[in-house]
Amino acid sequence: MDFGKTQLNVLFDLGSDWITLPTKNCTTCTGGRSANNGTYVPLGNLTYRSYGPAYVLGINYEDKICFTNDMSTCASVTYFGIQNQTGLNPKVNGVIGLSQKNPFIGDRSG
Repeated sequence: MDFGKTQLNVLFDLGSDWITLPTKNCTTCTGGRSANNGTYVPLGNLTYRSYGPAYVLGINYEDKICFTNDMSTCASVTYFGIQNQTGLNPKVNGVIGLSQKNPFIGDRSG
């Protein structure tokens, strides 16, 4: 995953629907951090999230992220920017939730 020209190793999570990435201000994160290159917009106050035994403290942001170096994979998204974490595997920088909050069931054609 490419975030502000910073490559991050992420875990794909089938049980959540959040994108969770470390910010440049995260003091307990290992590896890469999001660049927060001036285009990000904070959307609230500090809150906690948990992923099994891992806990993250951060803020919701809106920014453009890319899933590869190809600009066609870039999108403006809301994500949870980690400011502090405990329990994440040191080889993992963030989590990409693939679960749908409101999954579609049925035929889209009509």
